Amino acid sequence: MSRRAALPTFLTAALLGLAGGWVLARQHDRAQRHDLFARHPWRRFAALGWMEREGDSAVLPVLRDYLEWERVPALRARARRVIAGLQAALA
Repeated sequence: MSRRAALPTFLTAALLGLAGGWVLARQHDRAQRHDLFARHPWRRFAALGWMEREGDSAVLPVLRDYLEWERVPALRARARRVIAGLQAALA
């Protein structure tokens, strides 16, 4: 295969890989968001991390509800830190 023929093939494969990666990342983010009230503490921990990275003002009411619901002190403390960080970033 000549270089000219290989370039469009490479660009098409790269574009398909990027699109597939984007779709998988969106699915992962959606799953992380729903795990905030999961049964397992590690999933809730991961969801708090996702909200810390990706959250905006829309997640603040959800995090406040979570604080009332959560019974694990370490996760409550982490949620308070996430709320404080989001409020500072939005101010």
